[in-house]
Order: sequence, then C-alpha cells, then structure tokens
Amino acid sequence: MSAASLVTHARSVTTRIFTMAEQAHNHCQIGNIGLALRTTLTWVQSLAKGASR
Repeated sequence: MSAASLVTHARSVTTRIFTMAEQAHNHCQIGNIGLALRTTLTWVQSLAKGASR
C-alpha cells in the first residue's frame, strides 16, 4: 500500500519517486536536494497557474 492510497479525501494527489539514477534516492532526497526543490517549486507553480484560471 502506498502513502498516496491512504489520502482518501483529497481532490488530487501527486506523487514522484526520486531515483538512484538522479542521485536522489536517499531519505528526503538528500543526495540531490536541488532536484527535490526544483520539483516542488514546479509543482507549486503549476497549482498557482491552475488557481488563476
């Protein structure tokens, strides 16, 4: 069972698996924090664009 499947009252759920190939597979993506931050920022910006419509 994935953590995303436990979120039952959300309108939507976005998941992203950080991989060893990206050097971001460690706990909290500590191997590639820049990738984690860019991914999060892109996601937040996409939410803001959707809200402005």
